Amino acid sequence: MEVNNPGASRGYSGSGSVSCAPETAGCVGAALTRNLSDGPFKGVLFPVNPKCASVPGAHAYPSLSAIPGKIDLAIIALGSPSVPDVIEDCATLGIPGALIVSAGFKECGAEGAALEERILATASSSFSRPRR
Repeated sequence: MEVNNPGASRGYSGSGSVSCAPETAGCVGAALTRNLSDGPFKGVLFPVNPKCASVPGAHAYPSLSAIPGKIDLAIIALGSPSVPDVIEDCATLGIPGALIVSAGFKECGAEGAALEERILATASSSFSRPRR
């Protein structure tokens, strides 16, 4: 969806994807999508949801690779087991940045720590400054 908010005092441009932007209004991905479209972001927003073709107010893409445009930042709002694969997709597609909005990593024990290490290994070789 094209996002244009001419009344915003600050304009952030570029393009971004929200993966996964759920169809359920109360979910984190839906809130992120809504906040980005209602705020000062003036770029193009590409919601991603492999389970549905649209999210409230926008077409949703089934995957990052299905997005027709350049992506500057991927915002990942998924359960922790899915995040490493999406980070790997970001690296493969040359997406320069990713923001993870999730829980269930090292704070939840050995399994979560292993997921976090997998993410950091991919990020260290693909992004300029991976941070925890």
